[in-house]
Amino acid sequence: MKNLYKTLSDLSVVSQYPDIDHVRRQILKLFLQFTIFCAVVGIIHGIFINDMYKHYTITIPIIGVASMGIILLSRLKLDVTAGLVFFLIYLGVYIPGYIGLMEPNIVILFLNSILVLTMFFIKKRKTVFFAYIVGSILNIRIIWNTEWSIHEYVIASFVFLIVFYTISSFIYGLQDRLENENATSHEKNQKISLLLNEIHHRVNNNLQTISSLLYLQSSYMTDVEAKEAVAKGQQRVASLALIHRNLYNSGNHSSINMHEYLSSLTDYLENAYKNDKDIRVNLNVEDKELVVEEAIPLGLITNELITNAYKYAFNNNKAGTLDITFSMDENSKFTLIVKDSGPGKKDDFEGFGSQLITLLTKQLNADFSVGVDGGYWSKISNSADGE
Repeated sequence: MKNLYKTLSDLSVVSQYPDIDHVRRQILKLFLQFTIFCAVVGIIHGIFINDMYKHYTITIPIIGVASMGIILLSRLKLDVTAGLVFFLIYLGVYIPGYIGLMEPNIVILFLNSILVLTMFFIKKRKTVFFAYIVGSILNIRIIWNTEWSIHEYVIASFVFLIVFYTISSFIYGLQDRLENENATSHEKNQKISLLLNEIHHRVNNNLQTISSLLYLQSSYMTDVEAKEAVAKGQQRVASLALIHRNLYNSGNHSSINMHEYLSSLTDYLENAYKNDKDIRVNLNVEDKELVVEEAIPLGLITNELITNAYKYAFNNNKAGTLDITFSMDENSKFTLIVKDSGPGKKDDFEGFGSQLITLLTKQLNADFSVGVDGGYWSKISNSADGE
């Protein structure tokens, strides 16, 4: 970027801080439009007082310069456009004033107004200071042969210079500080983002390694219950790994896209349990973002509910349906429903999975409920009307 600013094409590059310059650009555009309006009013006034020559001589060049400035605003940098426009407008007022087409007091008022505007629209302080000194000298030449006191004018101009130069310099100093702070913050954010990406990538890889180790360990086990317990642990680890993979791939470190996550989790569990059964999975998940602090425990709960459905709902059937619904309201309150076409629980025994769901539900400050209605369903919700 710095090399780009050193090239000749710099004049056609809009500032890299558009938020701040956008305001200045819009104000300058309004000023130029107002200048055109005043010039048109001057032409109309000249028609009524029958003094067309004087008004055409002054207003038509100003209209042309202001119109040119509006066109150049979208093509050149703000300082370049403002400097060119103010210089031409200054000449357009100074020349008629110098040759006596306008009253000296009116000319001085306009010229000083242009100089003050230059201070606030041109950022380079040395350029502004030079323009003000030259402008003051030129203004003195206009009033040299008038009854005005040169000494009083010089003193007034000096005070004007100090006041407006100080104010405009303070504003631009503040802008520079904000831009530097913004650039520093942006650089820090980029570094933090890279570090978080690396963290999520490594966590995902570590969880995948743990899952693979659990799988290898279970392959050497002969006890059915122990093998099943290790397999469940592997699935829980995989559920966590999917979250970190989603965070790494999306670049968003604060929230999870639930549609993408639940789709991946459902596919993973379907491949693990489908065997020779024909289970149709209906996924009705809104494309919403859920914060990581809620997505992780909710993902583990979903893993338990889907796993239980595959294990217990379709024991006596080769076919069935599994419906997974997730919704979120405008207040980021969620509702998750997992429903199968099975008969439901036959006892109230609570194993590790049920205890895990209870703990995670409390962690989410949510409500958990179950029931049978055309199939066995489980619902977890932290909405006010979740029940």
